[in-house]
Amino acid sequence: HRGIALDGAGKVYWSTSDTMLRGKILRANLDGSQVQVVVSSQDSEFKPSALALDVAGGKIYWTDYVVDVVRRSNLDGSDIEIIWAAG
Repeated sequence: HRGIALDGAGKVYWSTSDTMLRGKILRANLDGSQVQVVVSSQDSEFKPSALALDVAGGKIYWTDYVVDVVRRSNLDGSDIEIIWAAG
């Protein structure tokens, strides 16, 4: 696992690798039950790494070292946007 964060309300979020260039963000209850994919993409290069949660603001922030960006989405994974890109 590349990143992990707790929301303070009984959920743990983490990033994981599917391939060298692809991954996703998942969440589950602290006991490991109810695992859900929260953020994923069909892009050929999409690999979330380090995570941070802004629970009050309703956002997940993450780095993607494959494409050198910082992204965010709502806690449910909707409205993914790039907030910083290298270059």
